Amino acid sequence: MTQRELDGNGSDFVERAFGEGWGEGAGDGSAAGPTRNPWLGGLPGISGVRAGEQSAQWEREIATYVESVIPLGAADTRADLGRLLRTFRYLAANSGQLLNTARAASELGMQAATVRSHVELLEASFLLIRVEAHRPAEHRVLTAHPRIFASDPGLAAWASRAWASSPSAALLGSLTESVVAHDLVAVADAHRDRIVVRHWRDRRNRQEVDLLAVHPDGRLVGIEVKSSTSVGPGDTSGLQAFMAEAGDACVRGIVIYEGDRIVDLTPRGGVRQLLAVPRSAL
Repeated sequence: MTQRELDGNGSDFVERAFGEGWGEGAGDGSAAGPTRNPWLGGLPGISGVRAGEQSAQWEREIATYVESVIPLGAADTRADLGRLLRTFRYLAANSGQLLNTARAASELGMQAATVRSHVELLEASFLLIRVEAHRPAEHRVLTAHPRIFASDPGLAAWASRAWASSPSAALLGSLTESVVAHDLVAVADAHRDRIVVRHWRDRRNRQEVDLLAVHPDGRLVGIEVKSSTSVGPGDTSGLQAFMAEAGDACVRGIVIYEGDRIVDLTPRGGVRQLLAVPRSAL
């Protein structure tokens, strides 16, 4: 479940993103912002991140859940299951990373073919989400590596042991992005137009956009994720590079952040709108 669903609200994010957008300075249109720690996720029957003496219990609950959703017979032995779970924790602990199978295999001490089969199985078990790269054939400098996210923010928090200490800025950013990716994929899949979620990265110019919403008619919305409560023009360099590349196909760029106001970040003379939108709008 998405954060808005957990709060009893629906989402009109896709309609606004591809349509009229949001009015500057207004709230996000929700009855209230998120009322819970988003790292709790939306897993059934699991109450989420716990502190102190309860953290070990939460660790066991998540591990049991992960094992329970893996199909019977997927691992021939307990050792095989252990390797599969190790692959999952490695990927989920760095939720949103580019999937480089060779590097993952080296760091896990496994064959690349084993890692590939693990990823396929974990996707089929709805434990991982693959976000493919947006890469038109003529653009050879754009990365083709997909990004891999834990299918629920609670799984990413568990895998990275976020409950063990205060998360670093990098981990906080990764977890926030996991929340946004999870919710965006959910609302995109449920939309009548079957919006697809992608990402964009230009290796040559070292520019990237965290997520893209891709409409079947070819229209695009670029989405950056910031774990800060404030944003500015400096947070839009990747979006501006993508919008210049995509041209008229890009409807607008959006920075999803932890604030509570709509902020217009469109540069002077900009043709297409750049907005900062609270995460609670998703």
